Amino acid sequence: MECFLPEKTETEIRRYFENAVEKDILRRPKERIAEIERRYAPLGIFHIHRTRKEKVGTISKLDKIVEEENNIYVNLNNLELYYVSGKKILGKKRSILSSDLIERIIDLPTPCIEFLSDIINKGIVSHHELNKKHFLFLNGNFDYILILRTRELIDINPTRILTVNRPLTNLEYRSNVNIPEFNDVRYDLKEFLVTGKMKDREHKRDNVEYKPKEVLESLDTIFEGEGKFKEKIYMPYDRCRYIDNNKRFRYKRLIMPKFE
Repeated sequence: MECFLPEKTETEIRRYFENAVEKDILRRPKERIAEIERRYAPLGIFHIHRTRKEKVGTISKLDKIVEEENNIYVNLNNLELYYVSGKKILGKKRSILSSDLIERIIDLPTPCIEFLSDIINKGIVSHHELNKKHFLFLNGNFDYILILRTRELIDINPTRILTVNRPLTNLEYRSNVNIPEFNDVRYDLKEFLVTGKMKDREHKRDNVEYKPKEVLESLDTIFEGEGKFKEKIYMPYDRCRYIDNNKRFRYKRLIMPKFE
């Protein structure tokens, strides 16, 4: 089975978790490490292709058809969407970042995700624009906006809601989702990370809890494209279990694969 290779040695991993032990005001440990475990998370690799129109020209604007594609990696156990941090800065290594966006939308109706996609792409969308494209007041679709607000995926522009006697149709919706644009190469983890074969069968693998098909449906809608499930690859991570004096447990994860 193919996997990404871990960067840290066992000694470095233990040192990392030891430094994360909670301490009291006198800097005395409030807990101890009960267990450190290497695990592998199943990542689905989804190839998404999309076609969009782009205005070109300085005077007479013409529509240009733009073809875009990317490989998106989603954890099939907990639906984390992964991507690489920004440009490498002197003295600071790149790392793996994640978003819980897919987890928060996978059970939503398709029109609801389409609304969110428009708002994410534009950052801020007026109610008039959204209503014109999706007819929000038909078939109770305005309820989907309320769902997106309840899940804190969008918000109403504060400059609008504080204005007295302003009609509802003049509201603006603002995205609370912070992910790279679809064509950002940082989504394609294989462009940055070292891969290999999983040799140690003693390492535990997380279960696949979500079918690639249902994950793909959410990806196609949120990125406005069409895709396919390519394959599965495993991401190594280390999990530490801490226990305090009252026998209470907490867990901390470290995801640190090896970069090229």
